[in-house]
Amino acid sequence: MKKMTNFTYLNGSFILFDTSVLIDGIKYQDEYQSFFDFIKEQDCTGLLDATVRCEFLAGARNDSEMLLLSDFLQSLFGSSDPGLRISTETFETARKLMNCVYRAENKHLKIPDALIGSQIVQYSSVVGNLLLATQNHHDFPPVIFERKYTQNINLPDGKIKTVGIYDVRTDYKALLSKSPQSSAKK
Repeated sequence: MKKMTNFTYLNGSFILFDTSVLIDGIKYQDEYQSFFDFIKEQDCTGLLDATVRCEFLAGARNDSEMLLLSDFLQSLFGSSDPGLRISTETFETARKLMNCVYRAENKHLKIPDALIGSQIVQYSSVVGNLLLATQNHHDFPPVIFERKYTQNINLPDGKIKTVGIYDVRTDYKALLSKSPQSSAKK
């Protein structure tokens, strides 16, 4: 995919960071700083949800690592509560996402990824443009998500990480409404 050169799409957006970006972001802080700076330059607001926070903090092996991880999150997101709540609607949308992906790609979507994707779907209509930043491109399939931007990050060992910024496809509501249980309710 070609990297976007017109970044107006990102201006003022909210971006939910996936766990993969946070894990590598703390591990390779100097290398990821350009990505975090780019997000700030676009006047984007980074968000964190309960699923990602739980996955990220679960990596702490002791109290000092928990403090280090918590400080990293505070440096990126501040101390304010992002307000993304997991509700009954979130779980229902996650179930629909899982069904849609399975029907379209014969692939099972993991529950944490379905919850994260569900929040992108659910809160996009509330906050405006809510996007997802992830390195796990296969976890957010193109049947629902459209990659809008990529940034390669060169690591000291010569490896390259690619962060993608995704939006929900404009026709996602039609796809989700084809859920088998949705049809049964009619």
